[in-house]
Amino acid sequence: MSMKTNGDMPAMPFEEVRSRFQGLPDKWANHCGLTKREMMAMAAMQGLLAAPDLNTVQPSSVASTAIIYADALLVELERKNE
Repeated sequence: MSMKTNGDMPAMPFEEVRSRFQGLPDKWANHCGLTKREMMAMAAMQGLLAAPDLNTVQPSSVASTAIIYADALLVELERKNE
């Protein structure tokens, strides 16, 4: 079994727990969704797309640059935890 890295962990985990009241959810904590890496890349991409000279940039370049920024942030966060 492979161990997940910090970037592969859910950005906003939640778990559905059914209450005794009509079986409605009353607590959230353990579902996956976007990973931390995906969420960071999404935020970086939003910033990159807000650039005024966007017309000269290829979409694949924006995406790969956003991932580079997300990975750099994850590395820095890991370094702070050591």
